Amino acid sequence: MDKLQVLLSKGYFPKELPPPFITEDFGKYARELLAIWAANGPLKPGHAKHQRVWEISETEPELYSTPKAKNERRQLHITNPVPQLLLASVMTKNWATISRWLDRQRFSFSRTMISSKSNRAIEEPDFKSNAVHKQLIRATYDVEVKSDVLRFYPSIYTHSVPWAAYGKERVKKNRKKYNDSLGDRIDVILRKCNRGQSVGIPIGPDTSRIVADILSGYIDSRLMLRTGLQRGAADRLQDDWVIGTETVGDAERLLSALRTTYLEVGLEIHGGKTSVIGIVDNVGTPWVHTLQVAARIGPELSGIALQNFCEVALDLQKQNPVDRPLRYALSLIQGSEIKVPDASYLQSFLMRALMVDPRNIDLVSALLINMRHEGRTIHESLITKRLTSIIKGGLERGEHYEVAWAIFLMKGLALPLQLGAQAALLAKIESPAICLLILDMSSRGLAPEAPIRDWERRVKAVSADGPDWLLAYEGVRHGWLADITGAIRADPMLKPFFDRNIVFYDDKRNVPTTKKAVRTRRARSKRLTTAMLWRIITSKYI
Repeated sequence: MDKLQVLLSKGYFPKELPPPFITEDFGKYARELLAIWAANGPLKPGHAKHQRVWEISETEPELYSTPKAKNERRQLHITNPVPQLLLASVMTKNWATISRWLDRQRFSFSRTMISSKSNRAIEEPDFKSNAVHKQLIRATYDVEVKSDVLRFYPSIYTHSVPWAAYGKERVKKNRKKYNDSLGDRIDVILRKCNRGQSVGIPIGPDTSRIVADILSGYIDSRLMLRTGLQRGAADRLQDDWVIGTETVGDAERLLSALRTTYLEVGLEIHGGKTSVIGIVDNVGTPWVHTLQVAARIGPELSGIALQNFCEVALDLQKQNPVDRPLRYALSLIQGSEIKVPDASYLQSFLMRALMVDPRNIDLVSALLINMRHEGRTIHESLITKRLTSIIKGGLERGEHYEVAWAIFLMKGLALPLQLGAQAALLAKIESPAICLLILDMSSRGLAPEAPIRDWERRVKAVSADGPDWLLAYEGVRHGWLADITGAIRADPMLKPFFDRNIVFYDDKRNVPTTKKAVRTRRARSKRLTTAMLWRIITSKYI
């Protein structure tokens, strides 16, 4: 397995983008691109002692806003390909060393390893094993500490990477020794990915997941050393902690140690999400049981049983805005056969579900596009009205995730996008990803209001260091935008992409079929369950 290819093919763009955004070709040609950029720019040899640092410009990522619970937002990043390729190259070349840093993690069920077997280069967190382990803790201890980090990724201090790798005091006492070290190089390139900022790392690329887990490994080892905390007494899911103790006093001491340990690397505990409670007072997540019971009423999930199930799911989401009962319900519906008489009600339910929790628009899109593919009648006026409303409001509020998926869904259902008086908003769109989706719609005659001339002027003098590189390259490659001055095709970063016809936006890529999506989800669940049982049997975590 070529780790560099996998890391860039499956772990570059944020997974929250619609399916057309891909990076398989970028991973495939990664080594060629690195050599060409080194020979012709934009990579230049640095002046470090061992000549292992490349001189590259600071770049500005595209920001892609996604919804969280309770009207909060998270800013994801589509980073520039030059520093992203360089960072992935440095990491994979030194993977044996980085693996040793990652192995310091003591309280996480999820292993940080590059794999070609999953949808992402780094397997997503193992929520199922995490839930089982938390139940084991609650069955063993009387008091529970819950906590997480305040704005984890946006608060990570890039200079803390070498601290976590080699020890903070050691690095600070002998800074020259660690200049141009592996940790230092990761620090430098992270800043090149994110406008030179030393506070905050890009959210979206799997390279950032690796960095976060290196820091978490440092936290785990320091906390264990400081408190003697045993592996079976704590569970950490990225930065979310559950720790079991015998007494409230023990819990307070552990919480103080956890706070102190995070402060060593410039991170703070989230006071609003930190608590010490007795195990008997922990009610867990009863909505899961409620939905499971509702799904089993009747011989199958259809008719009145389906309608009751959907109404229960909507009520539970309103009662539990932080949790994801609606997503769980939608996954159960996805795994069931949708009967023809249920199609009309289900479509109205899906539109209501988007109003209650827009985080699920990706799953709603998959369900509706597959319903159209399977020959179900689509209520075009109902869906068009709801999606147009989402797009109009989202453009005004900068809600990129909802807008991108709504446009993608309209394309999948062949519904025209007409904004009327608000069409002027299109020319002001900051997100190149959304611009590409609208250009795709326009090429199919579904977005007559697309401001193509405005976007051509926008990319005419595009800077490859800025966020518009994706719009410039894919707009010209597809023939949707004109390269007015020829500067786009001649750009030192973009020219090798054109020469190899590297695809970052595949206008034919769609959501997976329902059968494939369910099969993939079940295979992952089986794989992770097997790993979880092995860890429990071998007493690695208890």
